[in-house]
Amino acid sequence: NNYYFGNLHAHSDYSDGNQDNPGFTPFDDYTYAMSSQCMDYLGISEHNHYTSNNNPGNRLSTYGLGITQASNFTTANPGFIALYGMEWGVISNGGHVLVYGDGMNNLWGWESGSGGWGATNNYNDFIAKSDYTSGAGLFQTVNNNSATNTFASLAHPNDNDYGNLANIGYSATFDAAVALTAVESGPSTSTNTTYSNPGSSMGYLWYYQKLLSRGYHLAPAIDHDNHNTTFGRTTYSRSAVVAPALSKTSIISGFRNMHVYATQDCDTKVDFTLNTKIMGNSLVAAGAPVIAVNLSDVSTSTAGAIIKIMFGVPGSNNIATEIYAATGSSLQYVDNALANLATGYYYIDITNGSSRMVTAPVWYTRSDNGALPVTFSSFTAQKQDKIVKLNWTTEQEFNSNHFIIERSADGRNWQSIASRAAAGNSSNHLAYIAYDNLPLNGTSYYRIKQVDKDGKLQVSVVRVVNFDAGYSITVAPNPAKDFVVVTMDRINNAGSTIQLFNASGNLIYTEKINLSKIKINTSAFARGLYFIKISNAGEVALQKVLLQ
Repeated sequence: NNYYFGNLHAHSDYSDGNQDNPGFTPFDDYTYAMSSQCMDYLGISEHNHYTSNNNPGNRLSTYGLGITQASNFTTANPGFIALYGMEWGVISNGGHVLVYGDGMNNLWGWESGSGGWGATNNYNDFIAKSDYTSGAGLFQTVNNNSATNTFASLAHPNDNDYGNLANIGYSATFDAAVALTAVESGPSTSTNTTYSNPGSSMGYLWYYQKLLSRGYHLAPAIDHDNHNTTFGRTTYSRSAVVAPALSKTSIISGFRNMHVYATQDCDTKVDFTLNTKIMGNSLVAAGAPVIAVNLSDVSTSTAGAIIKIMFGVPGSNNIATEIYAATGSSLQYVDNALANLATGYYYIDITNGSSRMVTAPVWYTRSDNGALPVTFSSFTAQKQDKIVKLNWTTEQEFNSNHFIIERSADGRNWQSIASRAAAGNSSNHLAYIAYDNLPLNGTSYYRIKQVDKDGKLQVSVVRVVNFDAGYSITVAPNPAKDFVVVTMDRINNAGSTIQLFNASGNLIYTEKINLSKIKINTSAFARGLYFIKISNAGEVALQKVLLQ
């Protein structure tokens, strides 16, 4: 494999790009990008709909021209890949999603009848506006085009975008469609061409971490979202794709398979493997996972680089935490703490000087003894007053002996808290129940370990329960512009302190409060991601808010 650097998020004058050079075509933009540093590819993602000229202004007729120009440019310039796709959706009602494919050249939209687009229908394939999740929605349509490696990449995400999928539970349709999410974006309207105006540093990393914790499989990207003729020259940040060759098919396949990392240094190469499999892979194997990382950079020393291994449990709803770190250009680590039949994901977070690199994970299930003939059909952990009720069901059991209920404070170190006898042999639906009468303060992880009569083990998915004493808050509107209203969920808020921090962790606002609701004027604050913190007598509540 080789390393290829570029940007998937840009616009030409066919939609609302080239605002400093009206009339520029995608061919002009590819020509410009090819001469920029560390640019092996450029993806132009025109808006899929039309409001007025250049706002966003895309027409079906020009979309077809862009497809042709990208193909012709790649043919004429074998050292550069020109990609052409769409940015689907509206930011105020669902969020923007980039869509690319290898031979999927149709424009998806909803504009029908006469309009400024000059045709009866401003699309090849109809998808209703803001429909991300239905059987005829965006993500299912992406999956319907899997033969062409069509994939979705989430652009500058808000927490409740895409049908609020980050908060309402796992969706297999969403997981299959989405390969990337931006961890850094923009600045979209910059005119800087000296590589000195990067976007907010990893400003959307939290969303990537959240989706991973929900059980989704995706990689991080860095988008430029160019609306001026700056392609590749506003910043050194890039999306790096690991692929066997510089071809459209290899690049698209690399993105679809999540062989991707986000880098703020445009020529840093990150070789991350788990059991020799590169980032983006999922595997089941015997033994503890063996992780190796090697860095190389022809322009910057990596001797002082800090390499961190981040570990998380899919579906736990808790973001990954650091389990090991090393300084220098390489790292070797064996995670002996991963239990047999447990699943974890591992990604690498690197800091080298002022630059940061974040990789896609490798998902790993340890299976030392082979599969066991017990089928878990459900497992839930629910708070009931001051205890936790654990329910699980099986659809079949063969040679099963007993179940062990295990609890952990960190998702890695487990202790037995109860056991239940198993049916032995059954082909019927069976239900089991257990209780944790003395749950931990804070977060508790639960799993069920099944033991058969031969001593072999099988482990269920992990469930999480939280008994934090802190109180929660809501923030609205979010995203916000001129103000936010913070509402606290308990009656007596006397002596509480509210604080507002920017994405760099700097305190920019603080006030003592005695009410359950407070309005904060944010009109003078810079646009970007902020954190609202409420504290009272050792109890803390934290919430993110995006100012646009």
